[in-house]
Amino acid sequence: MEMEEFRHELISDINENNDDQESRREAYLGMVVNDLTESNEAVGFDGCRYNGKAKNGRDIEIDGYHYDEDDGTLCVYICRYIGGDEAETLTRAEIEHLLSLETEFINSSFDGTIDENSPENSLERNVADFIELYREKIQRFRLYIITDKVQTSRTVKNLSIDLDGKNAQISIFDIRKYFELVSNSKDYESSEIELEDYGYPGISCIKADTGEESGYEAYLSIIPGKVLSEIYDKYGFHLLEANVRSYLNHTTKINRGIRGTIVNEPGKFFAYNNGITATCSDLEISQINGKSMITKVKSLQIVNGCQTMASIHDADANSRPKIDVSSVMVPLKIIKIDPEHNSDLTMKISNYSNSQNKLSDSDFFSNSPFHIKIERISKRLDAPAVDGSIYSTKWYYERARGSYLQEQSGMTPAERRKFRAEHPKNQCITKTDLAKYRNTFEMRPQFVSKGTQKNMKKFAETVEKEWSNTKINGASFTDNYYKETVAMAIIFKNLEKAIMNPELAPWYQNGYRANIVTYSIAKLVYEFSEIGASIDYLSIWADQRCPECIRDQLLSIGKLVLEKITAPSHGDVREFCKKDDCWTLIKGMEIDFHPEELKPYLKSTARTNYERRVSSRQESDRGKMNARITVVNLGNEFWKKAASWAAASGGYGGGEIYLLNKGAEMGPGNVPTEYDAVKMLKILEKMEKEGFQ
Repeated sequence: MEMEEFRHELISDINENNDDQESRREAYLGMVVNDLTESNEAVGFDGCRYNGKAKNGRDIEIDGYHYDEDDGTLCVYICRYIGGDEAETLTRAEIEHLLSLETEFINSSFDGTIDENSPENSLERNVADFIELYREKIQRFRLYIITDKVQTSRTVKNLSIDLDGKNAQISIFDIRKYFELVSNSKDYESSEIELEDYGYPGISCIKADTGEESGYEAYLSIIPGKVLSEIYDKYGFHLLEANVRSYLNHTTKINRGIRGTIVNEPGKFFAYNNGITATCSDLEISQINGKSMITKVKSLQIVNGCQTMASIHDADANSRPKIDVSSVMVPLKIIKIDPEHNSDLTMKISNYSNSQNKLSDSDFFSNSPFHIKIERISKRLDAPAVDGSIYSTKWYYERARGSYLQEQSGMTPAERRKFRAEHPKNQCITKTDLAKYRNTFEMRPQFVSKGTQKNMKKFAETVEKEWSNTKINGASFTDNYYKETVAMAIIFKNLEKAIMNPELAPWYQNGYRANIVTYSIAKLVYEFSEIGASIDYLSIWADQRCPECIRDQLLSIGKLVLEKITAPSHGDVREFCKKDDCWTLIKGMEIDFHPEELKPYLKSTARTNYERRVSSRQESDRGKMNARITVVNLGNEFWKKAASWAAASGGYGGGEIYLLNKGAEMGPGNVPTEYDAVKMLKILEKMEKEGFQ
């Protein structure tokens, strides 16, 4: 699919499903920031639509913000949505104007202008107060421009902004760049680092002989700690998007050790530290004074050594008094990856380079068996036909970002129309959507309020436990599980839309919608649980709609939720919504509850749990049968190699090797039982994690 066709279909869909320009702009913005956070081009988004005037008379405008407390980055968003038949041009002059609108909001937060000109407890005033409160903790700014226009120049290299004496990074996502993001048609050069900008002509390197067919180039180098600190200061979290670990602050044992070396023995840092493993999309090598020197690196990603980099930056930039890192030298392994091998190879580098530390499956959750299974279920299940249609549709599960678009690549227009008729765009569920729906209906609204990444991490933890909690891994994730998830999506999206309707929700004042939605639904589920009932999700799946009685009950709860979370005593509303105390408050809130009116869409908790057990048992039986089929299909030779590898590795007991040999000795009338087959595949899974291929 070409960019122009993508734009036409996207704009048509938004304009048809939203009644006015404001709701269309919000729909476009929501769609883009969701994809940005899922692709790690952003760490989060909190809506805050505001127009005003600064003290100097200049205009102020933003559409959202997000503060990343892990690395001190304050992100501010502004959106321009036109929605016309033809894409308009985004000029440099307009870019500069949009950036000035965002910077004026930040400056006016610092000088109190927004407090003076906004109603007490208004959303923009709360945001401004938050920014002013966290002023000293903010390490850098990131200004986003999101638009359906087309940028005239693909570079803003010479466009720089200094805010409050700190670095401000600029990220522009026009319609072309958004298309490239969701279609995976371009490997983004999210950072372009020239060593001379940091006071060095380059860093010396040695190229490793990896072979022509490896799909990558590898270099060993040494990078000054001061350079690492300044690079991190500029790009922050964006350097760590492919990394599998979060930075642990210097109070943890390992980082106290790193910090201690920096302070007491900086000259021995190279000897003591394991260094950094990084990937890049491209790099430039020059011969300087007879040495091979890396002079430029594009799209640098730290896949191992996050703690090292952040510890050095913390010592250099945040310590009082400041710690000198000028003599700290860090080992660096940098790998230039062929774009064709990028996704899978980067994941494996992350996996293996972190293998010295225990990592749970949730660290690589996007590639987990859970997502693969849910994707397979979504492709198999037909949703019931509705509104008199004789055709059924499917709810598309987008396990890999951009797969909905990629699947249509190469189709003729007629084939694409058929695909979209069967898989409507509004019936597409992403990984982050699924985590949001399940955590909401499983009564974890405080985690949903923490933002996409932290909510996803919490969901991963719960799935990981449940995945291995049955004899057959994942047996509890059945067809009914996906049907329930779709029903949750229907209710969730219906409430989101209803809140924006002034006739249905006249009390809503364009703020905190995400918090209202997740807490209102969680509260309703909690009230049902208190009377031994639950929503009949399979009934809603069958109807493919949210009943008005449920919607109206949720709206009445939503009004009370808004009143509770915006009480002045709680301080910043969004920060309060992230706390367990907020959920405790909402759970105990008195509501006008009418379960008798909702009875057609309820069932007893006991009945729901029974149906889930039956479904899980059936899935387990299928899993045992499939395990036996898989063992047989792999064949005797495969199991001979597996048994030999396990015996040679020395890490497997006699019982495990005995089971592997059962596969090697298969024959007519001599096939492992279903029970043994399940255990054999679990052994095989363990072997694959330890290097068996």
